[in-house]
Amino acid sequence: MTLLERYILKITFSAFAACLVALTGVIWITQALRELDLLTGKGQTLFIFLTVTGLSLPALISVIDVPKRKVVSTIQLPKIEGAETPPRPMGGVLSPDGTQVFMSLGRASAVAVIDVASRKLLRTITGVGARPWGVALSADGSKLYTANGPSGDVSIIDVASGKVEKKVSTGGSPWGVVVVTRK
Repeated sequence: MTLLERYILKITFSAFAACLVALTGVIWITQALRELDLLTGKGQTLFIFLTVTGLSLPALISVIDVPKRKVVSTIQLPKIEGAETPPRPMGGVLSPDGTQVFMSLGRASAVAVIDVASRKLLRTITGVGARPWGVALSADGSKLYTANGPSGDVSIIDVASGKVEKKVSTGGSPWGVVVVTRK
């Protein structure tokens, strides 16, 4: 290999490596930004799911005071009994009255219910389906819906009792759910 060929190879490899690092960074950042999706009604705190790669704890939720740009508390999610993997916050929805946040916990097959005012875990709803990601609430906040990808269904959960009332087969692998109210 001549000196010129080695130089061209070095420049080509350097450009390839730089593009690979840049694309990896873009993917990592877009996935992190996807997690920034819950704002309380007053906009004072932001629930961030710190589930980005190995840099964060998989079962940790941070509460951030947005105007101060400061973490004000963290909520540690306990391991779910019977689950093979630790809980990983995947999707969340704020209750219509703004008092609770419901977080799907992925492979733990559960939903965490968090009190907004006290910033504490109230309870965990288990057995909702395989790997729930997307969550939605009915307009009155009485029913919670989870999209359970691997089990191919959507669970309908009574919020008051925390019991799964029904699982509706989707014929596919749902990852998101939206509730639309008809008038």
